[in-house]
Amino acid sequence: GRGFKRVDEQYVGAFARACKQGGVTGYAVVSSAGASPTSSFLYMKTKGLADQAAMNLGFDQCVILRPGWLARGESSRPIEKFAHCLGSKGFPPSIIAGAVVRLFEDCHHLHIGGTASNTVANEATMRAWFKS
Repeated sequence: GRGFKRVDEQYVGAFARACKQGGVTGYAVVSSAGASPTSSFLYMKTKGLADQAAMNLGFDQCVILRPGWLARGESSRPIEKFAHCLGSKGFPPSIIAGAVVRLFEDCHHLHIGGTASNTVANEATMRAWFKS
């Protein structure tokens, strides 16, 4: 519990703050589908709190990428392996990486929406960015 929160909330938040203080204007972070600061589940709540903290920093562009289960192959986590057994194919990390690269190559071409420069991207949005 505490180690997870330290890494996925505190370290992610510290990195976002350091980026902002260093003059970085565009910030993207990989979060999780279902992330919410009000969730009763530790994983979703921790991810949601980190997302909210990043969005509150005032980057010119802050993008929160929220894929579902990841398709990591042999390096899958136990919960991802379980999801695979239930029929989930998972989301390819290569598409997430490609979407981030494309995102920062040409933000305006992607027609990014959202309020106050914050965008939450689901799997469909990431696929569209990766293909464009």
